[in-house]
Amino acid sequence: ITCSAAHQALQKPVNHLLIEIRCVEAELKLKHAGYRPSRTGIEYPCSRVKAPPA
Repeated sequence: ITCSAAHQALQKPVNHLLIEIRCVEAELKLKHAGYRPSRTGIEYPCSRVKAPPA
């Protein structure tokens, strides 16, 4: 499941916050792997990257 799909499925603030944390964790893992997202304003790879397993 992608972060964006999770955002649509989970509307509760707590769940939303947990998904955001997962998105950041996924981004950090990609950075360690040498991935550099192109940024226009504030953009996380959540819409393109699958969240790590719970």
